[in-house]
Amino acid sequence: MEAAYSVFLDLALIIISAKLFGLLARKCKMPQVVGEILAGLIICPCILNWVQLTDYIGKTAEIGVVLLMFGTGLGTNLNDLKKAGPKALVIACVGVFVPLVAGTVLYGACYGFGAVGSPEFFKAVFIGTIMTATSVSIT
Repeated sequence: MEAAYSVFLDLALIIISAKLFGLLARKCKMPQVVGEILAGLIICPCILNWVQLTDYIGKTAEIGVVLLMFGTGLGTNLNDLKKAGPKALVIACVGVFVPLVAGTVLYGACYGFGAVGSPEFFKAVFIGTIMTATSVSIT
């Protein structure tokens, strides 16, 4: 019975820490999502180990990411996007290209560079892709 309630404790810790760190990020003139990501890194097994990754927490996190991306899309004003035009296109391309290359090179620098087409190469590109996805949602 006690294990069933640990999920609620984990969810409460996640929600409270995300809100607190999000507000702190906003006070520091940063996007709220930056504070929320930082909260996730701090409370999960990476640092403090307060919340364990369970199947339920993983599925809930996936739903949260989808809702975050959907909410971001709803908040986009197409008229503002049209006005920004070429500048927005350049910024978007750089926002995808730089994290992709930086993540790939960083992985290669830490774990060794692999030949194009090797498993190590694809691992490095995968890490770059993850950094790109995170960068796009923060932007």
